[in-house]
Amino acid sequence: MSDDFEAVRNISGDQAKAILLSLCTNHVIRAKVASYAKRLDQEASSKNRKPGSTIAICVQCDQPFYEEDNDETSCVHHDGLLEVNYKAEVWEEIDDDGPFGYEEDVPEGFNWNCCGKIGTSAGCIKSPHQADPEKSSKSDHAPESKPQNDE
Repeated sequence: MSDDFEAVRNISGDQAKAILLSLCTNHVIRAKVASYAKRLDQEASSKNRKPGSTIAICVQCDQPFYEEDNDETSCVHHDGLLEVNYKAEVWEEIDDDGPFGYEEDVPEGFNWNCCGKIGTSAGCIKSPHQADPEKSSKSDHAPESKPQNDE
């Protein structure tokens, strides 16, 4: 576990909010924060949460989740890599050194090698979420083993 994550884990709620608001001047970070907040708010309002409900970030799908709601189909993800789809129309509009490094910015120009679907498609595998120990709210979250996928 890195010292940086431990320092972040020890920040108070008010300090964390101030830092988060400062980071949200970047539109990519702001969109991700808003997405996490909306998802957690929807999940919290759909069920009566215990005050100590543990929130974690999934290492497979990079989404926040409440550990008490984690089941065999909670996580929808791809287990492959994005590969360039040179025939995608989006590349006709991009006039630079080529498609490499655009996976996050132009996912529609890529296909998942696990299922062949376009880069923006929902995952092809369902499994339990796996808490990312460095992004989880507690330091003792470490998956014991990775679930077996249907192959």
